[in-house]
Amino acid sequence: MCTYKNNERNAYEKHYLGFAKTTQFSVEHFSKGSEYSNVKISPKGTYLAVMTQPEGKNILLILDAKNFQLKHGVQFPSNAQVGNYHWVNDERVVLEKQYLKG
Repeated sequence: MCTYKNNERNAYEKHYLGFAKTTQFSVEHFSKGSEYSNVKISPKGTYLAVMTQPEGKNILLILDAKNFQLKHGVQFPSNAQVGNYHWVNDERVVLEKQYLKG
């Protein structure tokens, strides 16, 4: 068993337990889907590529890794969407175009 003097315990609690909050979350918070998926960082770490589905179709977004500002986006019209993608280098991404049935 570990014992602390009063001042040591208070310092420990402030440092390690001070961030803990009693925030309550609803079930919906844990059951909803993520806003972004398939996140990949560029080879030099300059950009982040993320997939999102604002209207039910995959869209690829390229974000600045430092400030998360949108640098470029790829969205196909009608029944097409972005499929798999891979960074070639820090300035180039190769992607697959998928056609949706129905």
